Amino acid sequence: MFITWVVAGILGIIYFGLSARIMFLRNKHQISLGNGKIDELELAIRVHGNFAEFVPLCLILLFFSESTFQSRFIISTLGIMLIVGRIAHAFALYTNNRPVRVVGVILTMLTLLGGSIFSIKAGLAFGSGVSGME
Repeated sequence: MFITWVVAGILGIIYFGLSARIMFLRNKHQISLGNGKIDELELAIRVHGNFAEFVPLCLILLFFSESTFQSRFIISTLGIMLIVGRIAHAFALYTNNRPVRVVGVILTMLTLLGGSIFSIKAGLAFGSGVSGME
């Protein structure tokens, strides 16, 4: 399960950065709650929120997949896809780069789908008493 730990740590650092940006902007514009109709702050809040909406479930699915003996290559690939996808998505929103945003969305959604499929596969196999998930 070390792959999920590393991926979670990297994503935690990214989340810290996204949170720090909001704190900086709130201080800069003297806004303690909401977005104060400041576009820059609203964008930072949505980038942060979108990250928070997708990353936890993807990490849970990655953890389930890794803990049920899925291929380390597959788990590593899903983890890298999630990291790259979330960085691409945030970068694209801040720079208004639609093609990079699409890449970020696709990588994130493929991670979500892949993790879901592997979790279902593992649950069905373990639930029926079948072992050797490799």
